[in-house]
Amino acid sequence: MRKLSPKLLLIIAAALSIICGILVYSYLSKAQPKEVKKETKAVVVAAMDIAPGTVLTDKMVRLELVPPNLAQPDALRTLPDAVGKTIRMPVNSGDQITRKRLNGNGLANAFVNSIPNDKRAITINVDDISGVAGFIRPATYVDVLYIKGQNNGMPAIGRLILQKVLVLAVGSTDMNSANSNKKNEQARTITLALDPREAVQLRMAQQEGKVSFMLRPAKPTEEEFYGATVVGSGAMPRPAPVAGGEGGAARPSANHGVTVIRGTNISR
Repeated sequence: MRKLSPKLLLIIAAALSIICGILVYSYLSKAQPKEVKKETKAVVVAAMDIAPGTVLTDKMVRLELVPPNLAQPDALRTLPDAVGKTIRMPVNSGDQITRKRLNGNGLANAFVNSIPNDKRAITINVDDISGVAGFIRPATYVDVLYIKGQNNGMPAIGRLILQKVLVLAVGSTDMNSANSNKKNEQARTITLALDPREAVQLRMAQQEGKVSFMLRPAKPTEEEFYGATVVGSGAMPRPAPVAGGEGGAARPSANHGVTVIRGTNISR
């Protein structure tokens, strides 16, 4: 029998090693269980914060895949189901758009559903001045001022008591009405969304003085603050006589403007 050369033996050994490796890899690949695909559902979610009364556009919503147990039962499944619909309650970015967040058929139920869950609806009388000449509309936001006139020689006082208050309705026109974006100069009431404590504060302010509104811009840039108080100069009491003054007479105050009080800070 002819002996094989060492070089040929090495070649045969290398070839057999390669073949064995291929066979082992093939066996292990077939024996490994296939990866189970995770089931998901497509839902429509908000791409930004959306205020009540907003008509949805394709830029405000997006599709997102979520596990079935995280998909809300009444969540919209396609973008055409959402685009063009009107939101009747506040929606945060990332929230699923559900059918109950959209305007319904019944006006009474639609109005109730437009009230944020942590708020209550309260109505207040307005006139052309306090109501910003009819430019306040449903789904806009206002700041609330409290004004108390001069009384028993004390000066008038004005205070900012509430900020960024959602307007639910103007007169009988609410956020679900087709003409909610029209200026209403004849409306004499405004319905606001307030928490119970704020509602009591507003009613007390009505009893003590006069309440007025400021319409907020779409993107306010000023610093937000509560409780800023302005004291008028109408009948400010004179200061007590200063000891050592000429003839002992009281020195009249040189400031006849208004005093602005913000917490413990006072400016004139």
